[in-house]
Amino acid sequence: MSQLPEQRGLIAWFARNPVAANLLMLLIVCAGLFSLWSIRKEALPPVEPREVQIGVAYPGAAPEEVEDGVVARIEEALEDVEGIEELRAWAFEGYGEVNVELRTDTDMARAMDEIKIAVDSISTFPEEIERPSVRRQVFRAQVMMIQFWGDVDEATLKRLADE
Repeated sequence: MSQLPEQRGLIAWFARNPVAANLLMLLIVCAGLFSLWSIRKEALPPVEPREVQIGVAYPGAAPEEVEDGVVARIEEALEDVEGIEELRAWAFEGYGEVNVELRTDTDMARAMDEIKIAVDSISTFPEEIERPSVRRQVFRAQVMMIQFWGDVDEATLKRLADE
């Protein structure tokens, strides 16, 4: 039989030195076990929302009036604000809402201030609207859901649920 040429390289060295290979494997397993207790584990990691929500109540107005009198004017006022990735707007009966999605590289506090200033500077809103609310979007994960039922009135069920 002919003899194979001697192999060179890291894997060949470990094949010729099984004790070293086993020690390396033991070191990797120990490092993994150590990191098991020190690594941060979360089922739902915190995510900082990058959205600002602007809501305006316009009592008694049809969706078309809310769109023309409120939502369109907010969108126009926000055209000059830097850092906006996307605008989404809704007009309902008596209420309008604009969601502003910011780019990830945008300073949230500065953008909030600019958005508030832009919305507060709108002087062409209809007189019947309530003051616009500008707030950061907050995401909350639902932890549990509990249902109550029974042969009692709704107020009693609500009181029991609150307790």
